[in-house]
Amino acid sequence: LDASGKQKWRVVIDYRKLNEVTVGDSYPLPNITDILDKLGHSVYFTTLDLASGFHQIELDPKDVPKTAFSTPYGHYEFLR
Repeated sequence: LDASGKQKWRVVIDYRKLNEVTVGDSYPLPNITDILDKLGHSVYFTTLDLASGFHQIELDPKDVPKTAFSTPYGHYEFLR
């Protein structure tokens, strides 16, 4: 656990070893001219804030053990 400046506790897990062996997905970047052209003909615009949403996506069951961590209070794994 790590004490933040707001005097609240938050869980902090060191995933550096997992990150070293993780293969990233490769997505081609869209052309900005094409994006602006499509937006110029749009009727609706929207925004989406996922800042607090990353724990909402269910993990593949085979990847759950990769999220495991231990504390003095027990052993835990993330499911989302």
